[in-house]
Amino acid sequence: MSKRQACSICQDPIEMNWMGWADGHNAMPVNDGRCCDRCNDSIVLHARIELAEEFWTDAWPLGKLTDEWPLGKITDTYPKAEGFSGGSG
Repeated sequence: MSKRQACSICQDPIEMNWMGWADGHNAMPVNDGRCCDRCNDSIVLHARIELAEEFWTDAWPLGKLTDEWPLGKITDTYPKAEGFSGGSG
């Protein structure tokens, strides 16, 4: 049996879902790795929503669709999901 991949945010093993997928979720924009269901739902999706909100409120009205999309800000807010306790639960 192969070793399960660890979540790049909480370091817990990524569980296989009901369809047999064991590679988790894309953890961007939090980091470049793969993440578990819990981190995807509680951290990654919220980070994406924050980016989208910044994009629509800051860039869209100014006509700056992609040139100045605030990608650097997410690394300040979620450098490696610091402050997330992780662990099983």
